[in-house]
Amino acid sequence: MRNRLWDFSYTTIDLEDLDVSVEFMHPKSLATVTVKFRVDESALEGRARDLKGRIELIAREHLLSLATSLQTKGELIPSD
Repeated sequence: MRNRLWDFSYTTIDLEDLDVSVEFMHPKSLATVTVKFRVDESALEGRARDLKGRIELIAREHLLSLATSLQTKGELIPSD
């Protein structure tokens, strides 16, 4: 079974400004990455639990995209 590489530390949603902040933590190195972005008003429709899940999915996709771009440029050094 594969270990989880990143854990969610927190998710903050500003309902007034529609700003979102999601912090990930690498459990082995304790490194943190914070992904911030803005959502549109349509994202607020539905239940709060669903909103949090969708936002964390978007943040995870941004983190994977960043890691992929760093890896192709040789800037990302794999660790144990």
